[in-house]
Amino acid sequence: MLRKSLALLLGSALFATMAAGQTAGELIAKNNQAQGGSKLRSVKTVRMSGTLTFPERKGESLLLELVPPSHKVRREITDEDGVQTKVYDGTVGWEVSRSEGKTELSRLTGDALNSLKDLADFQGALFDYQAKGNEIEYLGKDEIDGKPVYKLWLTRRDGVGSTIYLDAKSHLEVRETTIQVSHTYGREFGPFGIREFVNDQRELVTTYSDFKTIDGVTLPCTIETKLKRVEGGGTIQMDGSMRIDIDKVELNVDIPASRFTKPKTGER
Repeated sequence: MLRKSLALLLGSALFATMAAGQTAGELIAKNNQAQGGSKLRSVKTVRMSGTLTFPERKGESLLLELVPPSHKVRREITDEDGVQTKVYDGTVGWEVSRSEGKTELSRLTGDALNSLKDLADFQGALFDYQAKGNEIEYLGKDEIDGKPVYKLWLTRRDGVGSTIYLDAKSHLEVRETTIQVSHTYGREFGPFGIREFVNDQRELVTTYSDFKTIDGVTLPCTIETKLKRVEGGGTIQMDGSMRIDIDKVELNVDIPASRFTKPKTGER
């Protein structure tokens, strides 16, 4: 009897694991198709323009140019100080900053470079996720603003994890939440003196909306990101938000290769 019970328990657990895996695979397949499927995969170049807005600041002009097959991207933000340019050629990232009449060129590293690499992935982390080295786990159902969604846990190739929310009807991604934890040392009594140790947890919530279909490819034209920080002791602080509104999207247009090479400090 015990052996039979254990067999049934293991069988149930195995079935649940297989069902969850199948559900995740089915949801990802529907999401990839909803984004455009083969048409999204065949996109050679992209040019998008719009507005980048921060609270209590005038909207800034935004231009994005991408070459998805080779993971190249160029991002330009124009404000009252001039044009801030970031370029990733598929291997190396550069930034050109202009302020108070001065121009500086610097090579990107760390989080700044990783953010540009993520931007270069025009298809997104869910599209062909296995080929990109990402892993997906089904977490169940939930609601956002009263609408049903499916929850997925995404582990990117670099180990960064986040929760993805797919609209239950369209299967498009409508939200992503990422939690980062950093450590600060300070005052604490110990065998080697006094130090502090504070956990600083940051929650990054990105919401996607205003979906439009261009040449068979469906994209969110409004992207809003909010940052919430939970400091040691449980203090919650809102660090701010950012909103992108895309006004124009062009696919498979001619973009000179020179747009993705190391910038010259005098270019515009």
